[in-house]
Order: sequence, then C-alpha cells, then structure tokens
Amino acid sequence: MKKLLLLFPFLFLFTHSAHASGGDCEVSPPVTVGAGVTCVKAASVFGNAEGTSSVLFSPTAGDQLIFFGYMCEFYGNVTECNQGNDWAASTAYSTANTCVSKGSNSSGSGSGSARSSCIQPVLNNPCNYAFAAQNSGTSGSTEPNPWSTKPCQSSPATVSDGGITWIAITLSIQDQNGTVISCFTWSPNSPVELQVPPGVTASYLNWAAYCPSAPAGITSIQLVPSVATAAQASIMVQAYTGLCSTGTCIDKDGYGSSATNTVNTVTASLSGPTSYNNELLVALNGTVNDEPLLPISPCFNIDPGSTEHAVDSNSVTGQIVTSAGTTPSCGVTWTGAADEGGILVMAVKMAGVSSQIPDPPTDLTASVTAP
Repeated sequence: MKKLLLLFPFLFLFTHSAHASGGDCEVSPPVTVGAGVTCVKAASVFGNAEGTSSVLFSPTAGDQLIFFGYMCEFYGNVTECNQGNDWAASTAYSTANTCVSKGSNSSGSGSGSARSSCIQPVLNNPCNYAFAAQNSGTSGSTEPNPWSTKPCQSSPATVSDGGITWIAITLSIQDQNGTVISCFTWSPNSPVELQVPPGVTASYLNWAAYCPSAPAGITSIQLVPSVATAAQASIMVQAYTGLCSTGTCIDKDGYGSSATNTVNTVTASLSGPTSYNNELLVALNGTVNDEPLLPISPCFNIDPGSTEHAVDSNSVTGQIVTSAGTTPSCGVTWTGAADEGGILVMAVKMAGVSSQIPDPPTDLTASVTAP
C-alpha cells in the first residue's frame, strides 16, 4: 500500500516462523490453503493515476472470490492522499475548482473565493468518505447529519446541503463490460483507513469484499471510483474453492496499524471472537515504504506481493481457524528500515459451515422462591 491511515494500533512483537501451507497464488497457482480450501488463481494491479484501474482475471463460474481494494480519495498537488478540507457553513463551492488535498490552499486549485469542489467531513462520517460537489453552489448554515452511515456499502450515495448535492467518493467492483459484480459483499467495517507517515492525515481507504459464487464470463476486474479524480485505485483479488458459497459468508473483520514508524512488525486481530468452527482468516498487509513482507506464523502467504507483482510489496496472507470463540490475528514483519505497517483482516466461513456457536444470553434474571 502506498498510503494507509492509523486508527487502532494492534502491536505485538512476534517472530516469523515456518508454515506448512501457503505459496504464491498469483505466480504459481494453485495454492493449498488447508482444510479443503484452495486458492486457484490471483491477480493484482496498483493504480498510479486518477480514475479506474483494471486487471485481467478470469475465475471459473462458481469460484469464491476475495477482493481487497484501496484508493486515494484526494490526489493533491502537494502530497498524495492528504486529507481534504472539512465542510464549511454558508460557503461557496465551485465545480470549476479541482479536487485537491488540504494543504495547497483553501480554495483548491481554482481561482476566486469559491472553495475546491471536494471536502472530507470530520463529524458524522463513520465511513471516512470524502465528497465531491455535483454542482456549484453555497452550502447550508447547518452541517448535514449524517454524512455517511454504517454499513458503508448501503450508505447514501449523495447528501443534500443547501444549494449543493454532494456525492460520496467510494468505489464499485465491475467486470470488463462495466457491469457491477453484484455478488460482492463488503466486510462489516469496510472501508477503513490504515497507516501513513507520522503527522500526516490521509484519504486512503481500504476495502475487503467477498463473493460466494463468481458469475460466468468475467475476464477482468475493474475498481471504479464514483468520482474520476480519485486516484491510485488498486486491486488484489483471489479465486478460491472450498469456501462458503451460499448465504451470509463473512463472519467478522478487523484492522490495525503500528503506532509509529519505528517498528519492523505489525499485527491485526478480528474485532471479536469467531462465531463458527472452520473459517479462513485472510489479511491484506502493507507498509508505507513497500518493504518485502514476511508472514508471522500461524499465518502464511497466499499472494506475497513480491517484486514480480503489480502491487509493489503488498501481500495477502491467511490462516485456517478451526474453533469458534477465538480472536485470531495475522501479522507481518520486514527487514531493513523501520516503517509503519497496516493490516485489514476478514474471516470467511468454509464450505459446509452452517451452524453458529450461540452467544451467551444477556437477559437472564435470577429469582428465589421461598420453600
């Protein structure tokens, strides 16, 4: 990952150890993941420019797909992926002024008093979206509430504000014909921000998504931003057999970053205990400066993101989680200079898993009856 933003640090000092499973599903498929799960192919691309990115990828109909995507909502003329300006009341915004990062000037790259046509609201925006004005106009005297809602996949696409309609800068996953691949479901917390250098805020969002059964006829995958000025749209996608193919397949997700750029390892855990026996925990890993990454056992490489790949040194790792009620994690380490790292993890049920371990009751009351 070129840039990711710190939210919740999960930092543990482990050492890398050998593993029996794993490999490189992009370069040497298939890769045996374990417990009847196989990665049959993988593909990746790192987008360096604004707009859509695509990668050749031809899964077999019925394959299970795991998708990681990320993009920079602001690609400014000062520092890539910097945070945008917050919303301002009763302010003129002009679509003639290009979306730029906070830090160049409050009016963006245009002239006059009207501000840049893009903002990144601080309040009431749990999805961390930036927004682009669909028309020139003046904002209202009261800030919209909310700007976005969880789950982010169903958050409103537009927000009305005085004389402006704002569009959320988000993404869609499409095939080679520009048709949305509707089988994908985002993980519960997607998108999330991960690591950036100290003192820098950013607009780099990261998604995890799952498709239980690939439709026929896909020959490429496109990541399409809702606003063309979004940049560095990047993809890491894998096709599997042996995973959940019907119903609700994603259990939980989680994310974490190292607290500073003074470490050589980072780990992230699920947001809570697994609900099912037999799940695949899969992780997207990256650092600011793109060091080659080594997985920390019990996680192993699925797509290691080494130098022959199109996505710098980002990697996809995983582990088989056989027992419900645990809170598994994945981690990576790297040699050389210290850096900031970030990880997004997602747990997916395996094929044939249908029974959920029940949560303990929380509404019980005790009563005593006298004899």
